[in-house]
Amino acid sequence: RRRWELNPRQRQLVDLIKSYRRDLVLASVCMLFAAACEGATAYLIKYAVDEIFIARNRWWLHIIPFAVVAAFFIKSASTYGQGYLMHRVGRGIIRKLRNRMYNRIQDLPLSFFQEEQTGNLISRLTNDVNIVRAMVSHAVTASLKEVCTVFVLVIVIIQLDWEMALI
Repeated sequence: RRRWELNPRQRQLVDLIKSYRRDLVLASVCMLFAAACEGATAYLIKYAVDEIFIARNRWWLHIIPFAVVAAFFIKSASTYGQGYLMHRVGRGIIRKLRNRMYNRIQDLPLSFFQEEQTGNLISRLTNDVNIVRAMVSHAVTASLKEVCTVFVLVIVIIQLDWEMALI
């Protein structure tokens, strides 16, 4: 077996996640908008300092506050949309996993239930599935969001002052 091949359990999880492809794509778009607004805020701060405080240009004083509010509004809406969609994906995956587990438990022989402790079964049905949900909706999302934000901010700093960015 090759290193990059998935085992059957991993394949099942990937198949579950693939069934929510549309929501994941929309959440990714929201993530990109939030990261772009983070970069836009950095640009706006640069113009606020350069044009308002240094050049004393009153025209920018009327524009920048509205642009900052718009950037924060778009970022907040994007973050909310991404969170909503990822929670929806997580809840859907939990529902499907619990249904599969329930169907599997229904097919087990009675001897299994005599040997296994009830608390252990309940723990598996609730806690283990919630760990998978947290992994899908929180850990992966936070990682991707932060990578996108860092990427956008690196592009912004290179455009603003590439020599300082190299340092």
